[in-house]
Amino acid sequence: MKKLINRLGIKAEATYGARVIPRGFSRSIPWTVTLKRSNPRRQLTTPFFMGIAHSGEPTAEQVLECLVSDALSVEGENSAEAWLYSSGMENTAETRKLFKEVVRQTAKVKRFLGEDFDAFVEAL
Repeated sequence: MKKLINRLGIKAEATYGARVIPRGFSRSIPWTVTLKRSNPRRQLTTPFFMGIAHSGEPTAEQVLECLVSDALSVEGENSAEAWLYSSGMENTAETRKLFKEVVRQTAKVKRFLGEDFDAFVEAL
């Protein structure tokens, strides 16, 4: 994955804190991360949460691994209920909202990575 990141000129800029901290993430370290790529020029800003055992700012590789993995988790799922079941989560209003957010985030990740999305999937 590092080779892809370097080839596309992807850099991460992290700012401590997130606009919204979902329930269940209160013990996580919140970041707002902006990924920028130079080839072609694109940008993606996303909240990112790290476990308390992590130190330092998140890297582009850490963020992209999570975003691509999240994207794969919703691909092929035709409903929130199916995704929740396959993810082992309870079906609540909050978790259905999470599904919708992952779907929106997936569209943004695919726009950011463009034709290179599949290469990132293979690099996982």
